[in-house]
Amino acid sequence: MLRSCFNTHHDVSQAFERGDQQGDFTVGHTPVFNIDEQNELSEAEENNKAKHAALRYILDAWEEAVYDGIDPDCVATAAIFAALSDMIATYGEEPVARMVERLPERIRIGEFTVARTTQ
Repeated sequence: MLRSCFNTHHDVSQAFERGDQQGDFTVGHTPVFNIDEQNELSEAEENNKAKHAALRYILDAWEEAVYDGIDPDCVATAAIFAALSDMIATYGEEPVARMVERLPERIRIGEFTVARTTQ
């Protein structure tokens, strides 16, 4: 979904008073979206597609390992180790430690829950 490049009617009025159409697409006199925002959305969409593809690879490998008899807990531990090791190599220990500090809350709100169970 494309976001408007103006947040309020006041912003639209000011842009027209300035004659400022820096990369905006317009329909009549109404700004529709900004080229830069479209590029950001395209990049976000591409990033999202890449994340989904990466997840699919991981899930396929996970399924194959379990099919071959490896305990899912062992696969999970190995996956977490591999992910953290790679992130530390890329970003360093402190940024990864700060990211991991936020995991308990993200887990509690269900961000990683695929199927909810009722107790």
